[in-house]
Amino acid sequence: MAPIPDVDPSNWLTQLREHIGVERQSQMYLSSLTLPATHNSHATTDHIEGWGWQKMEVANCQSSGIRAQLDMGVRSIDLRIGKDLGLRHGKVTLQGNLRDALHIMSEWLDNHPNETIMFQAKWDYWGDDRQPDQDHAPGQVNDLIQKEFWARGLVLDQQPKLSECIGKMVLFNDNGAGAFPLKGPEAPRTELSADMDVIDAHWIHVQRVLEWASRTSSPANQGEYYEIPCAQQSLDKLENLSLNNLWGNITSVKRPIDFATVINLRLHDWLLRNIHGRGEGRLGRVYVDFAEPNLVKATLLWNFV
Repeated sequence: MAPIPDVDPSNWLTQLREHIGVERQSQMYLSSLTLPATHNSHATTDHIEGWGWQKMEVANCQSSGIRAQLDMGVRSIDLRIGKDLGLRHGKVTLQGNLRDALHIMSEWLDNHPNETIMFQAKWDYWGDDRQPDQDHAPGQVNDLIQKEFWARGLVLDQQPKLSECIGKMVLFNDNGAGAFPLKGPEAPRTELSADMDVIDAHWIHVQRVLEWASRTSSPANQGEYYEIPCAQQSLDKLENLSLNNLWGNITSVKRPIDFATVINLRLHDWLLRNIHGRGEGRLGRVYVDFAEPNLVKATLLWNFV
């Protein structure tokens, strides 16, 4: 059994490039990695605008800002935008805009010039008459990157190789609008008992997707993106609660933090327990709410063993 190397999370891609060599990284796609990722990366309590702690309960997905996430090893950032490229989480407005987030990532890369950041700027505005703005958003995002972040930004219409991404923040879009799409196999569905606790049911699904990705991925399909959605995905019940009934109902609905408190611990243990038996498999983007250093490191270590 090969030992797990000592890895600096803030520079782990730099170490991985040294580990695999120049020739190999020119042949490997970014999709060939297991990447720590965050869901709604900007949605911390410090950035949420609203009418009190209740809205924070709905929208809060991370406890650390983007810079701290990158320091702990996260390499896939999820940004949600609305009109005028303002940052959002669904119906909830977040402080700042896309330019602010790109400045943070660009400055971070100035200090870590051999690292790579994947990011998406996904339309997430729920207001009226949103279609015209939504249609223009990809072009606005591309213009912003090309005019103000040309030195660090990378916008391609096809999958990049590791050697192309050094020192870059690479734009992707999960629907392929304005950047290369994340094409990959569809994860299996999980049929579970309706009376099962929702968090336990979610973990069973996450675990099955982890096992499926590890089993079916290989160097032969390295151009395909796998993803493991470990964050809570069904916020509609929370976001549709009215001001009048919120206090009475919010305690009966599982929040992102409720999921993360349980799921993240189980995920951490699964990653370390299965790291030596993965063969040539990978997990792709493993995205979580409330990322923390131990979980992120357990994820990125899959690239070294």
